Amino acid sequence: MISKRELSPSRPRLRWVRSAWMGVLASFWAAAAVAQPPAAVGAVTKIGVFDSQRVSSGTSAGVALEARLTALQQEKRQAVDALAQTLQAKQQEFMSTASSLSPAKQKQMNFEIQRLQNELEAAQKSASQELRLEVQEAAAEWDRLLRSAVIRFGKKNGFAIIMPVDLLGYHSGAIDITDELVKMLEAGDDAG
Repeated sequence: MISKRELSPSRPRLRWVRSAWMGVLASFWAAAAVAQPPAAVGAVTKIGVFDSQRVSSGTSAGVALEARLTALQQEKRQAVDALAQTLQAKQQEFMSTASSLSPAKQKQMNFEIQRLQNELEAAQKSASQELRLEVQEAAAEWDRLLRSAVIRFGKKNGFAIIMPVDLLGYHSGAIDITDELVKMLEAGDDAG
């Protein structure tokens, strides 16, 4: 059954990015940090953090992904709502006319109401599954784009470690590279 939360037009806000990043990136970032050559004695190790939510809301790619998901969500909600209204109208019609209908006609209307209920349940399930798959696909697409940008930026600018801010309890604002990532992605700059 599709929940109001899943179909709420204000929901996607790419919150799925955070959950998609948490598990996958914890191991990715740790592995990337270990793979870096040791810093020379006295060399400064550059560390950066970024806010994936700010990157997604600050770039046209992130905004387009969110708009695509929101449009799909609204489309599915409208289709489910239309079926629910049809079912409700049929139930009201039955309630208002049941006493004047023949037993055969009552049976036929009950059958029609049951068919509409089944159709509504199937539509809700289908919409929920389709939304879930689209969100997963969008999360994977965004993950590839952002990961590639972070790697390019880190290599170009000599960073040893760049991590999503969601994985940290505290960080100094001085190491936040979110704005630079947004600029790089918006400019289409492959080098950072």
